[in-house]
Amino acid sequence: MGWTVEYLDDHLEAAFDALPGDMRARFVRIIRMIEECGLHQVGMPYVRHVERKLWEMRASGRDGIALGRKSKRPWIGPRKWTMEKRILEDHDRWMREDPTYREAYESQEAEFAVAEALIKARAAAGMTQADMAAALGVKQPAVARIEAGKNVSIRTLAKYARALKRRVKIDLVEV
Repeated sequence: MGWTVEYLDDHLEAAFDALPGDMRARFVRIIRMIEECGLHQVGMPYVRHVERKLWEMRASGRDGIALGRKSKRPWIGPRKWTMEKRILEDHDRWMREDPTYREAYESQEAEFAVAEALIKARAAAGMTQADMAAALGVKQPAVARIEAGKNVSIRTLAKYARALKRRVKIDLVEV
């Protein structure tokens, strides 16, 4: 069963809606990866297991850092919860009505395309970030930085791909 990310309650929905547009955009990008790849595969720097059923999702923006947490009454989970309203349902409205959100969301496309491709490839190989770190001869935080898709070199991407018995293919598409 796939993952869905939903608001826990009206209070959380209002708090999320009140976040600056750039933070909401970053959270939505992370949420899309969670729903596509699974919470356990996404890993740092986007999500972190805290303890037992407690997970943390981090997003930063111009105004600082915001956290989302999954706990006893989670708002991130592999099944439906109380409110049954997915956070992504608000994405289209924010794209239409909030220029800050739209600009931030669009500016993050390349970063999250790299992150999602790397995470999916690693997950398909049945590897964790720790497994990938061992294969690359680095520590797990280095893998998290690579998977964050920020300022990663082609050489690093090629080494990551070789560890998965893959190769890098770059394609520029029309917009």
